[in-house]
Amino acid sequence: MNDRRIHPRFRLDRPVVVLPVLPDGSPDVEHASKGATLDVARGGLQLDIEARAALREGASLAVGVEQAGGGVAYEGVVVRHIRQRNGHVAFGGVFAGDAHRLLETGSRLPAFSPDKLAYDLPGSNQVYDKWAQAGVLKPVLMDHVQVCPRCGGLPTFRMGCRRCGSGRLVEDQLIHHFACANVDLASKYEVDGMLKCPKCRTKKLVVGSDYEYLTTHRCLACRWSDYEPTRVGHCLRCSLRFAGHEAVERELVGYDAQRLDVLALLPPS
Repeated sequence: MNDRRIHPRFRLDRPVVVLPVLPDGSPDVEHASKGATLDVARGGLQLDIEARAALREGASLAVGVEQAGGGVAYEGVVVRHIRQRNGHVAFGGVFAGDAHRLLETGSRLPAFSPDKLAYDLPGSNQVYDKWAQAGVLKPVLMDHVQVCPRCGGLPTFRMGCRRCGSGRLVEDQLIHHFACANVDLASKYEVDGMLKCPKCRTKKLVVGSDYEYLTTHRCLACRWSDYEPTRVGHCLRCSLRFAGHEAVERELVGYDAQRLDVLALLPPS
């Protein structure tokens, strides 16, 4: 191993579990092996495990090392040399490969993808689920978001027309004349500098005692008019317009890992 010459190695005897990594990046649980560490360095470690599966140089593994305080912490290793002995396999590896990249940040969190116009993880959800089932990752609920009911893309929301979903609404001010119950546009009450009911012709109306102001919303797209608009969603991905209550609530789930701290395994310098 290259790190043998670069970093000093220290004897270490800890129980381990070794999971081969399949070509799609998921764990090969069927061929998991148990064993023990032999020694450790900053750049890698050597292990002795049961020979349950044929290893090859360059193979990517996830290695779980039992911690002194309990629990198992994982790191990704690429095999550099192999030695068979008495039904066991002794091998050395460096911290690298698919599992190392999966675990190196300690967590994988969903983020907004400008390309997909949706919240997503940096990788396959199915692969993360398999690592969680293997006990390497732990799913963590991060948030809830509302998404498009058709494609799952991220929508924007606005108050819009109940009939056609358009957000092109304008407000009209109305006057309600108490005496004759007439309701009409305020502009139709304005005559010669005073307010006059266009229905019963009463003049010089006084606000509060003779009438009240009302506000209505008028759609410029379909001419619908009503007192209350509704919440309307518009999907940024597929452009679907839908009533706000039709949005689908989605859980945003991230994954945490108990990542192996190699420095904690080394003796104090």
